Amino acid sequence: MTVYATQADMVSRRGEGVVFPLADRNGDDELDQDAVDLALESASSTIDAYIGQRYSLPLATVPKVLIGLCVDIAIYTMAPSGPEDEGDEKRHKAAIAFLKDISAGRANLPIAQPVAGDDVVVMESQSGQLNGMRSVW
Repeated sequence: MTVYATQADMVSRRGEGVVFPLADRNGDDELDQDAVDLALESASSTIDAYIGQRYSLPLATVPKVLIGLCVDIAIYTMAPSGPEDEGDEKRHKAAIAFLKDISAGRANLPIAQPVAGDDVVVMESQSGQLNGMRSVW
């Protein structure tokens, strides 16, 4: 299984002030690496459950959007008694909603790797953005 984000990604996106208190499980002012790894692995498994409906796993390259989604889901799951603030919950809900959209074909990852036999046509525009369409015939 691919883990889509690292502890460094968590800190760079959310800051030490968010990550370290959540990762200090025993209150000794030390980061519990197992807690971080477990949260990132769990978040990555959640992502795979959604994107695996449309893309062959493991992905050849990890789109940056998955790093952010992984961080948001991991931060949410690390809070022992629920999210630390309303923003964490909103980010988690938005991440899951986007993954549902990917799974349903309403959104696409910026990669050209649909599941074998899928009827997704991927077209690249001049700007380099990928757009997916379902064939109707």
